Amino acid sequence: MVQNGYDSTNITSLSNPVNHLDKDDIELNLNISGMTCANCALKINTRLKSLPGIQRVDVVLPTESAKVSFNKNQVNLDEILKSVKDIGYKATLSRLEISTDPTTQNSMITQAILSLKMIQGIYSVTFIDEKKLFKINFNSGEISENKVMKEFYKLGIEGKKTQGILEQERENYQDDIRHKKRLFLVSAIILLPIFTIGQINLFTDIFMDYMQPIRYVLFSLTTISQIVVGSFFYRGAYSSLKNKSTNMDVLIALGSGTAYLYSVYSTFTGYGDIFFGESVMIFTFIALGKWLESIAKGRTSTALTKLMELKATSARVLRDGIEVDVDIDEIDLNDILVVKPGEKIPIDGIVEEGISRVDESMITGESISVKKRPEDIVIGGTVNQNGLLKIKVDKIGNDTVLSRIIHMVRGAQTEKPPMQLLADKISNIFVPTVIAIGLITFSYWFWGQSYTFEDSLLRFVSVIVISCPCALGLAIPTAVMVGTGLGAKSGILIKGGESLETVHKVNHIVFDKTGTLTMGKPHVVKNLPFNQATMKDVLYFAGSIEQGSEHPLGKAIIEKALDKEIKLSSVEDFQNIPGFGIMGKIGSDKIIVGNLKFAEKEDISLQMAKNEIDQLQSQGNTVVFVAKNGAIIGILAIMDTLKPNSKAVIAELHQQNIRTYMLTGDHEKTAKAIAQSIGIKEYFAEVLPSQKLAKIEEIQSRPNAVVAMVGDGINDAPALTKADVGIAIGSGTDIAMESADIVLIKGELQNIIAAITLSKKTYNKMKQNLFWAGIYNLIGIPFAAGVFFGILGFFVPPGIASLFMALSSVSVVTSALLLKRLDLNKIKENINSQNEKSKVINDEISHGTRSGNEINSEMILKDGEKNIMVSKLVCEKCGHEESLPKHCGRDMIPHEGKLVCWMNLDPKFGGMNCGTVEYPQHCDVQMIAK
Repeated sequence: MVQNGYDSTNITSLSNPVNHLDKDDIELNLNISGMTCANCALKINTRLKSLPGIQRVDVVLPTESAKVSFNKNQVNLDEILKSVKDIGYKATLSRLEISTDPTTQNSMITQAILSLKMIQGIYSVTFIDEKKLFKINFNSGEISENKVMKEFYKLGIEGKKTQGILEQERENYQDDIRHKKRLFLVSAIILLPIFTIGQINLFTDIFMDYMQPIRYVLFSLTTISQIVVGSFFYRGAYSSLKNKSTNMDVLIALGSGTAYLYSVYSTFTGYGDIFFGESVMIFTFIALGKWLESIAKGRTSTALTKLMELKATSARVLRDGIEVDVDIDEIDLNDILVVKPGEKIPIDGIVEEGISRVDESMITGESISVKKRPEDIVIGGTVNQNGLLKIKVDKIGNDTVLSRIIHMVRGAQTEKPPMQLLADKISNIFVPTVIAIGLITFSYWFWGQSYTFEDSLLRFVSVIVISCPCALGLAIPTAVMVGTGLGAKSGILIKGGESLETVHKVNHIVFDKTGTLTMGKPHVVKNLPFNQATMKDVLYFAGSIEQGSEHPLGKAIIEKALDKEIKLSSVEDFQNIPGFGIMGKIGSDKIIVGNLKFAEKEDISLQMAKNEIDQLQSQGNTVVFVAKNGAIIGILAIMDTLKPNSKAVIAELHQQNIRTYMLTGDHEKTAKAIAQSIGIKEYFAEVLPSQKLAKIEEIQSRPNAVVAMVGDGINDAPALTKADVGIAIGSGTDIAMESADIVLIKGELQNIIAAITLSKKTYNKMKQNLFWAGIYNLIGIPFAAGVFFGILGFFVPPGIASLFMALSSVSVVTSALLLKRLDLNKIKENINSQNEKSKVINDEISHGTRSGNEINSEMILKDGEKNIMVSKLVCEKCGHEESLPKHCGRDMIPHEGKLVCWMNLDPKFGGMNCGTVEYPQHCDVQMIAK
């Protein structure tokens, strides 16, 4: 692809990620089961990082998953899986199940197993004969589910997918909930008679003569609880201690086990009290909390689940003129799909035939349907509303927009934000610290205050079971999951927790011009020939040579030439000069087309067109010269329409004290006119593609600057990477989007405001969750230790302590879910309505239905906390008064320390960027407005 150098490029695409790994490096996606708290995730992370060849590990507790990057020459998959198993957890790959025709020959099945095992990314293949079912374990980091299915179909075996990644995740999620529910129910059933006997014994002496048999009954019931329910916690505690670490299971096992063992001792010796009820109650409340937590955690990932559910399972394909229903994985590029009204569009493509409206809200978050006609792009997962469409398949598998979005959202949810490092450090020392506090508590009450052994032991147990490392571990990742999911639902893809955390700090935003602030679809608005050339000559030569370019300006010239029915010629010796233009030969004539710097570089005089060029540039046009054999034959003025909400968005950013900049390859005068029209005060003109990164570095060098870059082109990629936050317009190139931290699928600028708002809310939720998790433990542990006993006069019993522990982690997850109340679409609608208000004001001004004085009377300026209306100028020394000076027939208005024309208000009031003057002086001092 040839790129010329006017400004930037805008190629509509959203496809597969650029692979940044070396050829020997593998990205591994794992499902992890058995984790109970943040320490578990830390333990797996630490163990895997100790292996040779492991480059990066991200273990995520809420999703019970891990992403591992490793070098296949230094460590293999079996060693990784074994390392996880050795420390007490189970790691599995993605699984695909395919049912086959019962008549399939055994020889074909055997050959299929051998062939599938040879494919990189597939690690095991088994066939269950009685069910006629293939089970394929594969690494979704190396090979997609769609690719596995395509390879299977190549084998010539009739089959149908019965379980994929989505179904597997649902099954794992439901199994986890059922397992936690069973633990709770069993424990609750056992607790009921123990609790009942305890209450009867507390208020009556009916069992006085049967205490020893009653103790044996309670011992039996509690032992069942210890075996059936307790084994879940004891196994986790054993694995943790065996690997010289601690986790939540250690605390629960220690608390319940201590109460149980002392009660057993008391039962068979006859000395001391029994605490069987406390032992079972701890398990019961913890199991209840785990059950509720599993349900709540599932709700945090609903956005990703819903995205996966958008994927079609089948499609109607035209084969030899006949409509055939096929599995989605059997679709190939260039297949023609038939989509009827009300049906889901199965996969990405280009409309070949038909006109309809398509609901794209599930992808872009926009509620208004989009009209589609031939040559328009449609996205898989969206819904055809009212017309029959024939669609040519443009992308399949991981290249589709929906697959790409799922990949980015899943990746975002596994990447930890910087704030998580603090939580991890605390979690790492949390359990040993709590055990130490428990021992100190026991010692204080037993030896220091001479309390009974039983009372002191209960204080120890209460301290152990009230503490909650889970809340710390869940505080941040759950907020990240909800935040990234909420963004995806509204067409804002945030690539990770770090990006989400950084956006709210941005105080400088740099915008590329073409395709970012503008629509990216420029058109020729003026054609001025010189030196006896005609308008047709200018378009013929310019259009012919631009055939070798993919640049939007080049396309605009070609489009104009074709519109005038000019037949273009082939070009020889074509050259692209980035940042300047293009040249080549048409016949024996040397043709040069480019910007004004190119003319200077090639010693082409533009003197005869100087006045016209100055005038066109001052109007915001991009001027392109056309030269033939070293002499100018014409200039073309090209205009790119600003995006509808660009002025309103810039105004809103200024309201938030964010400085804005514009980067463009345009001439200084053109850049100034465009920047002023949308309210940007600082701009960089005549910037070469290679210079964009330097401009970002220049702004970053300013004190306390946190810089975001918004762009869409290939030449924006280095700048997007260099910026603290890179924001790519979704209609841009793959490379730009891979370099960015945030992708705006719809490409609408108001999504920037929504993204900043989302970042602020999510960051605040992270801090809030971390604060409450910390405060809970800082208050709960001293409370259980008896620090407030002198004030309150009672201790927290172990059973109630375990209830608090259970509810603390549930409350953190529930708190994260409250983020879902944030309505990002409403934020975007506010920008739209603000833009519409500006249009109305401008229309009323242009039609004379509203005067400048009326606008003056409506315009309220803020002076600190005081709203003031301005009508005159006053000298503070002598009291002399003057009327406000006039401009464009109306009174000027004080604004930002100057007097501005009433047509030069803040962009959000519909300003048109006119005159600005300093305050006049009187008595040698500047007058003030009153």
